[in-house]
Amino acid sequence: GGEAWLVIEAYFNENGLVRQQLESFDDFMDISIQEVVGDLGAFTETSAKQYEHGIAGDQYQYHIEFGQIYSAKKAMHPEADSLLSITMYPHEARLRGLTYQCQLLVDVRYRRLTFDRDADDFLPDIPDTVDEDGKPVPVWQTKREFLGWVPVMVKSARCALHELNDQQLTELNECIYDQGNDRTLTLTLTPMIM
Repeated sequence: GGEAWLVIEAYFNENGLVRQQLESFDDFMDISIQEVVGDLGAFTETSAKQYEHGIAGDQYQYHIEFGQIYSAKKAMHPEADSLLSITMYPHEARLRGLTYQCQLLVDVRYRRLTFDRDADDFLPDIPDTVDEDGKPVPVWQTKREFLGWVPVMVKSARCALHELNDQQLTELNECIYDQGNDRTLTLTLTPMIM
């Protein structure tokens, strides 16, 4: 009986109580989000004809593909932009009533085609190139776009506290006994006027 408790105690000393949840969150961030975006596949959207002062304008067709997903390695201030990356800590998020979160970015490949009345078809804004066999090769443009914010689980790989020692945690006003697993979220209530 006593040996079993020694093994159990050793396990929790090594792994903590919430390791499974932290690993699950890290797996979600590293793999699952990418799989969801990959399942979207490519799609095409055609705009309605644009009219300006009674004159028929251009009509566009967009071919869009989502590629690689990127998330910030650490939670960031919501005021930070891509040029100014300011790390935020869970304690500060709690004090300021902010959600502890990181940015999510995605590579977007796209082609825009404009309807050509003479050809009675959509033609690419950037002409296709030709391969060595004389076959047309579409030219795609790529941009990294902001996709949104994702709440970060405290002590996960995206958390600024990940792998800090007790002294470093104390200096940041964080609890050394907090094993993680929580998300610091803000709740915004919007009154409805009827």
